[in-house]
Amino acid sequence: MSKAKEYNRLQQLDTSTDTQTARLAAVEESLGQRDAVNAIKSKFERTQAALDEARARQRDLEWELGNTKQKLTRLEKTMYSGSVTNPKELGDMRQESEHLRRRRDQLQDRTLDAMMTVEELEEQAGTQREVWEGAEQAWADEQDDLRTEREALFEELAALRAERQAQASRLGAAGLARYERLRVKKGGLAVVPLQGTLCTGCQLSLPSADVQKVRVDAVVNFCPHCGRILIYGGPA
Repeated sequence: MSKAKEYNRLQQLDTSTDTQTARLAAVEESLGQRDAVNAIKSKFERTQAALDEARARQRDLEWELGNTKQKLTRLEKTMYSGSVTNPKELGDMRQESEHLRRRRDQLQDRTLDAMMTVEELEEQAGTQREVWEGAEQAWADEQDDLRTEREALFEELAALRAERQAQASRLGAAGLARYERLRVKKGGLAVVPLQGTLCTGCQLSLPSADVQKVRVDAVVNFCPHCGRILIYGGPA
């Protein structure tokens, strides 16, 4: 293998390592991250709390409505029993009866509204519970996949680093130092393909004589524009 190809293989290993390291960081960050699921759960819990409150309100109204009906029934039974003959007392009882009827009608309307509210909230809570439970399951499955991927990445990175160490030793101390300096200076890309006459690192064309040198691959060639090591990548 030519020296340029040796450099290129080291670059490939470093690029793969960078990619896998970045992916590992993303996986590590995602593990245990459940903000989206918690938001769905919180929405359901708010709806459930509103439902519990609405049910309590409905029960209170139903109790008050039942109590009002009982009072009205007892009052009217007394009014029409003939046991009360005093005109003033009968007048007062009629007024109380009218008041209880109005109150009964109001409570019936409010109870009906409360029942409709409960039904709407029950439907919302049911739907939101299904969404939450689905999100919980999806999150658990995703966490399993992430843990599996993390283990695979650990193994891949270990293999890449072992091969990288072996590859670096082939370049010698001076060659490796030159490569490392270029890699730092050029944003991680010390070696790039020459595609036709174009350096893919800086996107500038090389003179035909320089292109020929890269194609021959007898020595390590550098881009005259950006200084990166060139490996021939074929015609454009």
